Amino acid sequence: MAQGTNPETQGEISGIENAHQFDDFEEQNGEQRKMLSSENGTEEPGKRTEGEPSEVQVEIPMTIDVSRSRSPAVRAPSTEPASPAPSDGLRRASSKIANLRAAFERQNSASSLPVSPGPRSPASKGPDASKRRFDRSPARGQDVESSKMREQQEAEIARLRHRLDEEAELRQAFEDKCTALEEETEELRVRLSEKDAQWRKEVERRSKELVREKERASGELTSIQRQLYELKKSIAAATRQQSQTADSTFAQEMQHLYHEIQNWVVNNFRRVKLDKSPEEMCARLEAVAEPKHLEHLKPIFENFDPATKLSALQAVTAYYLMEIFEEPLLFGMPLDEAWRRNVKGAAETLPSILSPAALNKWRAVTLDAIKQSTKIKASVDSASQSMSEMICITLNALTEVEEGKAKVASLNAIIRRTISLAHLFRVQRAQYDFILPPPGTAYSADAMEDSSLEGEDPVATTIRCATFPAVWKRGDENGDNPELSNVVLKANVLCNP
Repeated sequence: MAQGTNPETQGEISGIENAHQFDDFEEQNGEQRKMLSSENGTEEPGKRTEGEPSEVQVEIPMTIDVSRSRSPAVRAPSTEPASPAPSDGLRRASSKIANLRAAFERQNSASSLPVSPGPRSPASKGPDASKRRFDRSPARGQDVESSKMREQQEAEIARLRHRLDEEAELRQAFEDKCTALEEETEELRVRLSEKDAQWRKEVERRSKELVREKERASGELTSIQRQLYELKKSIAAATRQQSQTADSTFAQEMQHLYHEIQNWVVNNFRRVKLDKSPEEMCARLEAVAEPKHLEHLKPIFENFDPATKLSALQAVTAYYLMEIFEEPLLFGMPLDEAWRRNVKGAAETLPSILSPAALNKWRAVTLDAIKQSTKIKASVDSASQSMSEMICITLNALTEVEEGKAKVASLNAIIRRTISLAHLFRVQRAQYDFILPPPGTAYSADAMEDSSLEGEDPVATTIRCATFPAVWKRGDENGDNPELSNVVLKANVLCNP
C-alpha cells in the first residue's frame, strides 16, 4: 500500500481485496465440490433429483484477515472531512462486501464439513448434526433403497411361492381326477367290449334264424303257388262243360312259361364264353341235331353273334318245345297202343263228315276223357324226360358244357308244365294254333314283339331268331265261327340290327 493514503480509502481498498478473495474462494470451493461429487458418484446440489439424498458438504478452511476485512461502515466515524461523492460510493461497495462476507460465514458454519482437522464449533459436535450428516450420506440412501427393494422382492417371492403351492395342490387334484376318469373309462371300455361281443353273437344268431325263416317261407311260397296252380287246373277241369278257359288266363300262363325258360337258360349258360365263328357253331349243331331240325336251327347260327348267345340258346329250346304245342291230340300218348292209332284216324277222317263246331266239340270231349285216364301218365312222364335230355344234349354240345343232373331235372319240371298247358289248350272247344317264326322272317308288329327294344317298334327288318311262339285263336268259345281269329300272345323275337 502507498504511503500517505487516506485511512478510509485504505479500508475501502481492503474491503475490495476481501471481496476479490471471497470470489476466488467461491470459485475454488465450487471446483472442490465438483471433484468430490465425481469421486463419490454424486451430482451437484443444483442437479440432484427429487428423492435422492444430499451430498456431503465439505468445509473448505480459509484464512481471512479479520483486521483487514472490517468494513469502514462498522468503524467509528472519522472526524476528517471527506468529499461526499467518493465516500458514498465506497461505503456502498463496502456494505455489499460485508453482506456477502456475513452470508458466506453463515453458510460455512451451518452446512460445511472441514476437510482437514481443526477446531470445530460446539454446535458441529452435537448428535443432531452427526445424524443429519449420516442421513444425508449416499450410502444411507442406497441402503434404504436396497432394503425397500429387498423387502419387495421377498414379498414377491413369498407370493409366488404361495401361488406355486396352490398350483401344485390343484395339479395333484386334477391328476387324481384324471386317474379316476381313466380307470372309469377303461372299465367302461371293457364292459362295452363284453356287450359288443354279446350283441354280435346275438345278431349272428338272429341273422341265421332269419335266413332259415326266409328259406322256409320261400319254400312254402313255392309250394302254395304250385297248389294254387293245381287248384286252378282242377277247377277248370271240373267246370269245363259249363265254361271255357279265358284267353287272358292262357296269355298269363304262357308269359309265365316264357320267363321260366328264359331264367333256366340264363342260370345255366350265362357264364359260358361262345367266342366261336358261325361255321364252328353250325358244325357243332350238325353233330347232335336231327336232320329235320337243322332246317330251322341252322339259320340261327349262320350269322351267330356272341353277344346274343342267350337269345340263340333260348330259341333252340323254344323250337324243341314246339313239338309239344303242335301235337294234334295229346303230347305223350303211347305210340304203340292201338287205341291211339284209332283216335288219330278218327281225328283225320271226321272233318269230312262233321261241321267245324261239332268236330271241335268231339275233339274237346274225347281228349279230355283221355287226359283224365291214368294210363297215359307214365307215357307223358317218359316223353317229358326224353324231351329234357334232348334239349340239354343239344345245348351242351353248342356250349361245350358238361352235363348235370340238376340242370336236366329243372328243365324236366318246366317241360311237364308245358305239356299240362298244351293239354289244356287241346281240350278247349276253340282251336289254338302256335306259330314260331323261323329266322329271316319279316318282322310284324301285330304278331311279334322285339325283346331287344323297349316300347319301340323296329323299322322294317327281318328277325334273327324267335325265343317264344305266338298263340292264335280261331273261332269262339263254343268252337263256332272258325273264320274269326285273334292273337292271344305275340311271339318274342330278336331282330337283325
